[in-house]
Amino acid sequence: MRKGESPPMKITLYHTHYFVLESPVASSFIIECSCLKGALNNDAIGVDDVKKERWINRILASALHLFSLLLTFALPVLVYIGAKRRNKYFADHAKEGMNLHFTFFPILLILQMISLRWSVLSAVSYGLIILEAILILVAVVYTLKGRKFSYPVIRYFKV
Repeated sequence: MRKGESPPMKITLYHTHYFVLESPVASSFIIECSCLKGALNNDAIGVDDVKKERWINRILASALHLFSLLLTFALPVLVYIGAKRRNKYFADHAKEGMNLHFTFFPILLILQMISLRWSVLSAVSYGLIILEAILILVAVVYTLKGRKFSYPVIRYFKV
């Protein structure tokens, strides 16, 4: 190394390959390319985490969504309380269920009270119940396939 020259840089790619680079421009190019390659191979952190979940966990999370049709927000609340420190996957699905039911429940309650005077609104409340059931069935299918699904509702709980 001559006087006034910067020392060669050493970088690590995938913790196994070492390269000695002479210029900072080349090193930044190599680093950017390696990050791009890792992202394309789904090696980046957080990419495709849902598909890595075991089949039995996906079945149980789907059952959580399905049985919340009958038990409304009680089941997601109980699952969240039991799973929030043990299993993030179940806790996230329980939060999604709570977001859905905490959005629809007050609306349906208000519509039922108003429909005592105007019977036309009872048809609207039945329509909302059908919409809620369709959303839950879509969530069941997405969860079984290992894909992430978020209900299009108010976010009371961040997932």
